[in-house]
Amino acid sequence: MNAEADYRMFTKPAELHKAINTLRGIIAGINTDTTVAESEIQELTHWCELHSHFRDRHPFSEILPVIERACEDGTITDEESKDILWVCSSFADSGAYYDSVTSTIQFLSGMIHGIMADGEISDKEISALDSWIKANDFLSGTYPFDELNSLLGSIMADRKITEDEKNTLLAFFSNIIEFKNSFNLIERDFADLREKYSVDGICASCPEI
Repeated sequence: MNAEADYRMFTKPAELHKAINTLRGIIAGINTDTTVAESEIQELTHWCELHSHFRDRHPFSEILPVIERACEDGTITDEESKDILWVCSSFADSGAYYDSVTSTIQFLSGMIHGIMADGEISDKEISALDSWIKANDFLSGTYPFDELNSLLGSIMADRKITEDEKNTLLAFFSNIIEFKNSFNLIERDFADLREKYSVDGICASCPEI
């Protein structure tokens, strides 16, 4: 066994569990506005293709066929979404490689990816994310939870979400998602947004999730 194969033998459980946690978040993020666009289907399908090397590994051997069937007709119904999340959760919640904080942060990263999948962010998605943040305050003290909590608190304070506030969130999100795993999202497309809506104070550093 060469050095890379030896390394992968020990890291594969970590990769597998991170993939499950992230996938759960992506599905949840896509469904925050209760509608699924074609671009979001493309994003999900592409993500699954990138992780097809897990196809023969439990639970991807069960998860990927469920996702593929759901995407066949170009739409994901609420029932299909619940089925996917149930299959993911039934594995992620038992015998997880990561502790609950790390697993939930990975879920949050996936959720942000799912919300951004169509390149836009809606009021409904922001409201859903704000509710999720409030319900998971045990993540306080971790990145990017604290930063998001602060941003969303400011945005939701007057109960009116402006385009500038949406763009600030998108600029912040662009520091979190893994563009290499995206079909629709290209990092350079967010360069102007980052410059105009500076998040340097919030994203002084962006540790790998």
